[in-house]
Amino acid sequence: MPSHPAPAEVAARFLAAGISFIPIRPDGSKAPAVAEWKPYRERLPTPGEVERWYGAGEKNGIAQVAGAGSRNLHIWDFDDWETGKQVWYDLQELDPALARALVIVKTPRPGLQMTALCPAAVPGNRVLASWKKGAAGPDGQPVKRALIETRGEGGYALTVGCPPECHPSGRCYQMVQGEVDRPPLLSPDQLSLLNGLCKAYDEVPEETAWVRTD
Repeated sequence: MPSHPAPAEVAARFLAAGISFIPIRPDGSKAPAVAEWKPYRERLPTPGEVERWYGAGEKNGIAQVAGAGSRNLHIWDFDDWETGKQVWYDLQELDPALARALVIVKTPRPGLQMTALCPAAVPGNRVLASWKKGAAGPDGQPVKRALIETRGEGGYALTVGCPPECHPSGRCYQMVQGEVDRPPLLSPDQLSLLNGLCKAYDEVPEETAWVRTD
């Protein structure tokens, strides 16, 4: 797949692979271009819906829906590109086969996404690691920012195929490794290893307030 495929191409590949998806507004909001996206947590879009979303003249982006409706698809979202690369390098040392199999996407921030299928039901979105963000907040408590999050049941993530208008940076998502519609199936041990590596980058105690910067 090219680094910047058309969203209609990505949609067709997701349908064939049994991965659900939704259209994204081309206004930098990263918001769904449908009034209600939750039904696609349980079913794939129909051909008619795909035609409306990506037919002639439409500029919608595309986001993969995580969870049971997408064969237990799970996404690890790294806010920082360098941290994502380091976790990837760690994996190459500990489980080279897993490191080679993961779907890797560079996000516009730039950050990094890793995508795979889980061996069992996918939990909801979680923060696996956070980093310190400047000085203390207004209440005197330290503030942290999400560094590594997951997109699981009830979550979605923009991906390759989004035009630059879909992200506030005006940049595109880029394929780095693998095929976006062919995430590998992890074993329980591989899932535990990847989550453990991510949690090792947590800089701030769990009880500390954290803020999203997307």
